[in-house]
Amino acid sequence: MSSDMKPGDKIIKVDGVDLTNASHEEAVEAILKAGVHVVFHVQTFVDHPKQIILNSKRCSSFTGGSFMETPPMPQEESEIVKAERKYGHLEGEIHVIDLVKGPAGVGLTLAGNKDRSQQKIFVVGVNPNGAAGIDGRLKVGDQLLEVNHTPLNQPKNHELATNVFKNAKSKLLLVVNRQPHRKLKNPPRNPRSQPTIGNKTP
Repeated sequence: MSSDMKPGDKIIKVDGVDLTNASHEEAVEAILKAGVHVVFHVQTFVDHPKQIILNSKRCSSFTGGSFMETPPMPQEESEIVKAERKYGHLEGEIHVIDLVKGPAGVGLTLAGNKDRSQQKIFVVGVNPNGAAGIDGRLKVGDQLLEVNHTPLNQPKNHELATNVFKNAKSKLLLVVNRQPHRKLKNPPRNPRSQPTIGNKTP
């Protein structure tokens, strides 16, 4: 709404409709019938009548002879924007992948680096019959950063990741870091450190 319209101003016309002698109800009806952009002729006691262009979609009500404007609702920050803001400093590409568990489960095999201090979890296998394999977006070598908003940057990440996958009812939101044209620097430790996220675990 334009800052030129002030409380106490008198609306003379709405889109050419004369409201000089109109009742409050008639004025409201005329405004509601107006198009997307409304042209008001407004009179004050200190200035000459003036025109104000108002986007009617931003108006919530017309009470007491003045407009009450509802400010636009802030847009919710998208998951990819959140992830980029949080992990944008990392080398590689940040991807946000949403999955729905199927009959064969998620179908992922996870492992960490030999260097335990790094506390990183990587995708080392994708079952083509699982949800991840059918979806096709997760790749071997992707580093899992988050699962359902749970960061995987703490000790015992394998157990944490497995539990998050297992406890998820159906929907999964994964944040991964992908480094194209680069293989894992260190191979997985051993089969015991490779929890399979399939139909028997989550």
